[in-house]
Amino acid sequence: MIAAYAPQIWHLYREHCSAGISVRANALWIGGSLLFLGHAMIIEDPVFMLVQVVNVLALSSIVVLARRYSGQLCELHARRLRPTGR
Repeated sequence: MIAAYAPQIWHLYREHCSAGISVRANALWIGGSLLFLGHAMIIEDPVFMLVQVVNVLALSSIVVLARRYSGQLCELHARRLRPTGR
């Protein structure tokens, strides 16, 4: 999970670029992770609980940063999305 979310969080934080980030999808994943966290708590599985807590925190960071930098692009994404004029 860390390998998957860390680069995305870092790019959002460092470049203030929200290109390709779906706040709605990440919010739904938070909901799913909270359900899994509830299940992990019921079955008293500390590893599963820890994983879900980390998941919720990472996804929440993505949602907060994506909303904060909504519509902003870094130079790399701006070049990819800009028409070339050819």
